[in-house]
Amino acid sequence: ARVVFAESAQEATPGIVGNILYPVGFLIIVLGRYQLFTENTLTPVVLVLTKLASAANLMRLWLVVLIANMAGAIAVAALLAYFDVLNPARLAKAVEIGRHAHEAGWFDVFSKAIIAGWIVAAMVWLMHACKDTVSRVLLVWILMYFIGVGGFFHVITSSVEVFFLAFRESDVDLLPLLPSFVLPVLLGNPIGGVTFVAVLNYALFAEHKDSKLFERYGDRLNWRDWLLGVDKKHRH
Repeated sequence: ARVVFAESAQEATPGIVGNILYPVGFLIIVLGRYQLFTENTLTPVVLVLTKLASAANLMRLWLVVLIANMAGAIAVAALLAYFDVLNPARLAKAVEIGRHAHEAGWFDVFSKAIIAGWIVAAMVWLMHACKDTVSRVLLVWILMYFIGVGGFFHVITSSVEVFFLAFRESDVDLLPLLPSFVLPVLLGNPIGGVTFVAVLNYALFAEHKDSKLFERYGDRLNWRDWLLGVDKKHRH
């Protein structure tokens, strides 16, 4: 969608017009209740901080969701690169967008990924206040549009752009993209989500840790179970 709109509007890089449909993929994931890696930097983290879920299980969740998301990103990039989905002008624009991301410096990518992670986690937090589908759509659209128009990096959508570049251009290899691009985004997104949203919200509600607010989640884990992820039915 970014390529189609940016090319149609003749924008050098996706801007106000080019990013209009950037939030569509996020809307499908959020409203369809699919799993997005960056969504899991809020609720599961708060449950771990309150010792209602284990750190080990959080790591397993992150690993499974990340692998599935990255496999999907590679598949989508290959589909766009090798099938007649985009016309020549839009293919050229997609290569240009991918090269722009690829040429960004490691710390630049990392810094912008932190902001993107913060925005996604804030979106997840605010979704709990939405009472209807229309408000959810508007919330996701506005915040995710800001990621696109601000030029921030999201580990899945941005990876699609550079993977596409690797599939189309002989001077860019896929595997070197993992440490040079995917890694800084992968580090930045969780840091933004966990630090600026999950931890702050945990601190905000920590005073209620002994209230009935958390009773529906069951008993708190001891330190051993919290670290190792022992199933509750085997605790006693």
